[in-house]
Amino acid sequence: MEQKNRILAVTPSEYEEVRRRYPTFPMGLAQLAYRISAGGRLLRDSRSPANLRGGILVLCDMGFHAQTLGIPTLLRDLLAEIAGRGYEGVAADFSASLSAPLAAFLQELDRTLHDRGIPLWVNESCRNHVTHARLLIQAAATAGSLEAMLRQRCERYGTERVTAELVPLRLDFALPAADSQGQVLSRAELETLITELRPQPYFSSELCAKYFTYMSPERQAHFVLFDDGDTLAEKCRLAEKLGISHVFALYAEVENLLDMLVREGNEG
Repeated sequence: MEQKNRILAVTPSEYEEVRRRYPTFPMGLAQLAYRISAGGRLLRDSRSPANLRGGILVLCDMGFHAQTLGIPTLLRDLLAEIAGRGYEGVAADFSASLSAPLAAFLQELDRTLHDRGIPLWVNESCRNHVTHARLLIQAAATAGSLEAMLRQRCERYGTERVTAELVPLRLDFALPAADSQGQVLSRAELETLITELRPQPYFSSELCAKYFTYMSPERQAHFVLFDDGDTLAEKCRLAEKLGISHVFALYAEVENLLDMLVREGNEG
């Protein structure tokens, strides 16, 4: 997998941080800098660098609650921004519960960008509103097999439409676990557990994640499942093995693991 096909989504401030950390950043970048105004126009974050060119335009639906939307106008705004900044694709970060105007817009955006040869990414939850778009599939499993899950998605949608999304696991299960959900740990909570317990983590080849067990002061057994730089790199290799051409990640989710991903990609 080419490093540019590993795409990191960044806010304008995170973009500047990445530039400071990596003078020549090898991965692709997706700009979390766009949303839809109440009047249905494209809004760009004022902090987005004026000279920024290339990468992926990320459009979110946060804050848009209007009952109508001028689809032709918004499409013109988007196409002008793509041309003006040389964007190579668009990611529509829309919620699962799409309003009717946004669902209609997504369908038209899918058709318009496909006709122009511009790739579009959407969350898997929006799959019923698109025909051509690539689907972001979370590369995370808490039961069964991650490889089997990704293979199943490739068979259902076509491998060329599947993009693996790296969402680091940080879950604490009280045993015996009633389900596969677990309690979500913050990064700080996981780091505190590891520092205090000094556990011996093991790698699960089925889940493509690490785990350890511990006993609470109340004598309750726990199972902690988590990702680190090694397991995220392994998930990238698994995606490549399955023929999945792109991997997405949010900088906010992988910031502390990014060095490993960059190093592994360069070595690969």
